[in-house]
Amino acid sequence: MKKVVLIAVTVVLVATAGFFLFTKDPKALQVSEVGNPAGRTGIIAITGIVAGASDFDKNVFGIMDTKEASCKKGCEKIFIPIKYLGEQPDRGDEVKAKGKFTKIANYYVFEAENVKVLRNHAFNVQKGS
Repeated sequence: MKKVVLIAVTVVLVATAGFFLFTKDPKALQVSEVGNPAGRTGIIAITGIVAGASDFDKNVFGIMDTKEASCKKGCEKIFIPIKYLGEQPDRGDEVKAKGKFTKIANYYVFEAENVKVLRNHAFNVQKGS
């Protein structure tokens, strides 16, 4: 009887450990690390700073690389549109978004399942910089 209980406890512990080891959040990519969205399949995490919101869809905001936020001249300012149905973060918030890229018409949008605000940065995005 003790042997059966010991085996059952061991199986439960191994299964629990395996669950936690293999369901960790994916490593968050910076905006500059994403590359071609067509090559990114499945659930990923992206970290960036909210640079603005869509004038056309209240559920869409754009994030840029955290390094680009402090850039003054000669900046690339690559933006990734994030569609999120939850509470929208504020401009300047550094966020971690978990989700996947979806193609809509001729462009890609990152559809987030969740968005976590990590911190806020005070900055001004200059158009055409």
